Amino acid sequence: MSMLQRMHEIIEASSVEARMSRLITEAKSGLKSRKLLHAALLESGTTEAAPNPPIAPMPDPQRKPTSGDHTKQEFDHAFKTFMHAAQKLVDQRATGNLNRKQLGSTIGPKWIRVFEQDVGQDGKLRDSRSVYCFVEKATGYIYKPDGWKRPAKGVRGSIFSANPVSGVTAYGTRRPGAAVREA
Repeated sequence: MSMLQRMHEIIEASSVEARMSRLITEAKSGLKSRKLLHAALLESGTTEAAPNPPIAPMPDPQRKPTSGDHTKQEFDHAFKTFMHAAQKLVDQRATGNLNRKQLGSTIGPKWIRVFEQDVGQDGKLRDSRSVYCFVEKATGYIYKPDGWKRPAKGVRGSIFSANPVSGVTAYGTRRPGAAVREA
């Protein structure tokens, strides 16, 4: 049965209330477009318009949508705290001027890539970089890298936890379920 035939069948129903109820039910279930529903209501002589669906409130542009409902300022503070604490871990593994690494980050649309870069004996940054971890911007979750461009599956920690570096070690991300040593 075509939509037009179905529309005529509904219009020919016995009472106005039955037509309205049926049209609204079918419109809500996605069988009719809003335009067809409105035309049918006008044709049936009913002056009432179909009820509008509730409008969702607009999101506040200052708030960052996160699972923990953290603002952008809270996220920025937690990320700076995480970077500072992670840099301390990386510094502990360096022996003298050898093997020194400096953490840095690049921000993408969904992820923040945290990388470590070699520091030469003269104190200058070298070209060699490797990914330390990824931080999801929407949630603050820490992920192990699956290469330079993307994270691996499985959350390793969160920058919002009481110990933000619980998901990382001096060398990168911690295995899921690994014991956390307090420094």
